[in-house]
Amino acid sequence: VLPGGEMPTDELIEFMTSNYQKRREAEKARKPIPIKMTDDQPVGLMFFGDPHVDSPQCDWPELRRCVAICQVTEGMRGVSLGDHTDNWIGRLQAEYAKSNATTKQAWQLADWFITSIDPLLIIKGNHDAWSGSGDPLEYIRGVGNIYENWQAMVELLWPNGKRAVLDVRHDHPGGSQWHPLHGQVKEARYNKSGLSADIYIAGHRHTWGMMTTEMQGRVVHMCRAKGFKGHGEYEEVKGFEAQHLGHTITAVFDPDPVSATGFISVFAEPQEAAEFLTYKRGRP
Repeated sequence: VLPGGEMPTDELIEFMTSNYQKRREAEKARKPIPIKMTDDQPVGLMFFGDPHVDSPQCDWPELRRCVAICQVTEGMRGVSLGDHTDNWIGRLQAEYAKSNATTKQAWQLADWFITSIDPLLIIKGNHDAWSGSGDPLEYIRGVGNIYENWQAMVELLWPNGKRAVLDVRHDHPGGSQWHPLHGQVKEARYNKSGLSADIYIAGHRHTWGMMTTEMQGRVVHMCRAKGFKGHGEYEEVKGFEAQHLGHTITAVFDPDPVSATGFISVFAEPQEAAEFLTYKRGRP
């Protein structure tokens, strides 16, 4: 009797049980992901909308400006909302005929972007997910940041007990031609994730918007960052409105605010956010 090459049934059952338990523990650890601040100083997070660094429509002058502001501002770190490159697959590979960069150069540019913004969090968008299990971003991202697929719930914790929950996604489900933040408003209202957040923010749709309101006894910020891919042939054919602002959305957190509305301040212009954060950190 020759031994078989397959795992015996009892070992297979133990293997499947162990794998499920690991996945369940990993999921629990991410609801939310705790991030402890070292002091009670105000901090800023610059949320970068979809960069698409190798696209001929990528607004490189604006991207470089935003990256530079993030780099030089004390207390500021970046968050990437996904779709770092075009990363075309299948029939969409024909789009490479219009590209100014090779696929190798695309990852070279993505490496520069991620390294430059010192990201606290990186979200994998649909274009990034097309890499499958051989995702170059797993190696590019380095250490000191969090890399999550499509969405992440993050809780910022200050020593003085102040905390902020962030619902960061490549996109929230639901859309409306009448409201650019329909998905964020719906998630904030119905809270399908099971955890109330202070900020709901996404990218993906190459449009932007900001909304702050009081909802169910809490101040809630709902935002979308446009990203850096400009109005191309696809948008023109579909008749989408061209937008030219809101490439990034920056949130400034003050853990010692004078009022509930002063805890989080949101900006569409990164330079204004940087100046505001610098003022906040310089207060006696």
